Amino acid sequence: MATKRKAAKKAKKAQGAKAPAYVKLTASKPTNDDMKVGLFIRSLVMEARFTTDEIVGLVKKHYKDSSCASGDVAWNRGFLKKAGAKVPAPIRRAAE
Repeated sequence: MATKRKAAKKAKKAQGAKAPAYVKLTASKPTNDDMKVGLFIRSLVMEARFTTDEIVGLVKKHYKDSSCASGDVAWNRGFLKKAGAKVPAPIRRAAE
């Protein structure tokens, strides 16, 4: 079993092409029906236009079954930093 896992890992590494960490959105909605929640969150984070709560609201609007919370946004922010992206600081708006 372990050798199959190692072989699969090696084959995946040999392919070389990795999925993008984020994509540029043209609107505040997923680009297609296949877009995963994490990719959508990372794309919104990189736009630097939304607060964490606004990102969670957009995710819940477009992905009805999602249990997204502010911790998921923070996790994806860290994922982008580890991937080497220049992540903008979190947006904070003054309370009204």
